[in-house]
Amino acid sequence: MEYMRLQHNTVYISGRKNIYADPFLIQKPAPKADVILITHEHYDHYSPADLKKLIGKETLLIAPQKVMEAAKRERLQVRMKTVQAGDCFETDGIGVEVVPAYNENKPYHPRSAGGVGYVLTVEGTRFYIAGDTDATAELHAVSCDVAFVPVGGVYTMDVRQAAAAVNELRPRVAVPTHYGALDSVAGAEAAQQFEALLEEGIECRIF
Repeated sequence: MEYMRLQHNTVYISGRKNIYADPFLIQKPAPKADVILITHEHYDHYSPADLKKLIGKETLLIAPQKVMEAAKRERLQVRMKTVQAGDCFETDGIGVEVVPAYNENKPYHPRSAGGVGYVLTVEGTRFYIAGDTDATAELHAVSCDVAFVPVGGVYTMDVRQAAAAVNELRPRVAVPTHYGALDSVAGAEAAQQFEALLEEGIECRIF
């Protein structure tokens, strides 16, 4: 099994299944998805053009209500499962736990908007895909082996906040996301800054 950040907040996990989260700026050709997870409806997370590059005959799209409403308006030809924070289920051998993702002191992602993150159990490894969030109480309660966390600031945690959260979570591996692709968030240097703030014993993988 392999895992990586592709672009911006896009996560790709490949093993017995091909799993994508928040596909954005996907470069063709890319393996078709078995499962696609979307955290919220903003254009850099829910991108119909990118979804169409990945959707195959059996692809399952997992997303909160606002995303599903948009997907239906786009007439996306894909199986759909609507979720909300607190949901917990298994699909195609993948364990899915849905956790809230929101801002505490910013206006961009209010809790009422219904944005989410995911904890996936894939072949025995727990992956946390945080989505656009601050360091909330729910984030600190997550248990995971690999944490994909935003570091770009402005709309999410910044480098220092993300590193502090990860140092408390203590995953084996941390992967910074949500930086470098948009002018409105931190550039490529954010990943190195994040890595420098992690405590000993936490591996940082930069993609």
